[in-house]
Amino acid sequence: MSKELVLKTLKEIRAFQDPYRQQIIRVLDRLGRPATAKQIADILGEPPSKVHYHVKVLEDHKILTLSHTENVNGIIARFMEITHDSIKILRPEDDKGRDEVYSMIENRFDDMKYNFISRLKEIPTRCEGEGANGILKSGTIYMTEEEAKELEFFIEERTRKSRQFQNDENYCGWDVYMAMVRIKK
Repeated sequence: MSKELVLKTLKEIRAFQDPYRQQIIRVLDRLGRPATAKQIADILGEPPSKVHYHVKVLEDHKILTLSHTENVNGIIARFMEITHDSIKILRPEDDKGRDEVYSMIENRFDDMKYNFISRLKEIPTRCEGEGANGILKSGTIYMTEEEAKELEFFIEERTRKSRQFQNDENYCGWDVYMAMVRIKK
């Protein structure tokens, strides 16, 4: 898996930001392993043909890649995986493109807000020990460009490494949402 994919064109950004495709990416991310369109469809409760179409779009834009194939009951099953550790979007130069990207970001924040509230509602009690079911904080951190990259890397690494504990009863899962924007000086 390579480190970072930068989406530059509006077509690439649209392919990535499509809400249904975001669900597919989240399923693969949560699984932490390659999966077939059929496996993803079963998790989403959707028809495999619909998932296959969207997986193909993500593959065409190099957001997903073929991990390997297996012969399953005489059918060649294609196992897909997320191509990059992180995907970044370059802001388009034209006004129409910028407005569309801003709208996509707004939708992403709405999705995160909905997910956060849904998670809070579904948890009857908190995990054992100190702490709450959810934490919501905001603030300004003054740091160098290098320190900002270190913070981003820390969260990505921690997310990836923690998958090994998802079935361990001593660990609670935490959805983490990160948004950083530079303050104009």
